[in-house]
Amino acid sequence: MSPSTAAPRKRAPSAAAEAILPPDAHEHAQPARKGGSRSRSRNARPRTPGRRPAVSAASGFLAIVAFQLAIALGAPFGAAAWGGAHSGPLPGDLRTASAFGAAFWALAALTVLARGGVRPSLASSRVSRHGTWVLVGILALGTTVNAASSSPWERFGWAPLNLALALVTVRLARTAVPSSR
Repeated sequence: MSPSTAAPRKRAPSAAAEAILPPDAHEHAQPARKGGSRSRSRNARPRTPGRRPAVSAASGFLAIVAFQLAIALGAPFGAAAWGGAHSGPLPGDLRTASAFGAAFWALAALTVLARGGVRPSLASSRVSRHGTWVLVGILALGTTVNAASSSPWERFGWAPLNLALALVTVRLARTAVPSSR
């Protein structure tokens, strides 16, 4: 069925239309939905103010996790990491450091998701609140270090990503999120 042949949706009449129309004219009209056009299921989690920045920050952190795991496993992206001093795969010690970096950023993703109320935290809300502020500092430092790097990948790729993640994480850290504990 094409959009032009579809039956038009009936809407509840406005106050002006009710004054003009006969009393039974609006019996067949559908009531307007509350909350806009999106409907939510009964089992949907309630939206919290920090949900969107938490998911955004966690997505960025998981992108960093994927990159760190790739270079830890020997991907030839050495020019885009650790100062850009190594083209091709990284040496063993930097690959080990990248594996630890991947674990750190995975924990960072869990921290911001807990802070945003997206998932229950294994730690107290106080830990996720303070942890989010620590991440703001680390991201600000990372922005500065990457912007000063001799590697164009770090200057023009990682520095802007770190800055964006720092701004999103500041927004999340400043959001009043209901505590779970």
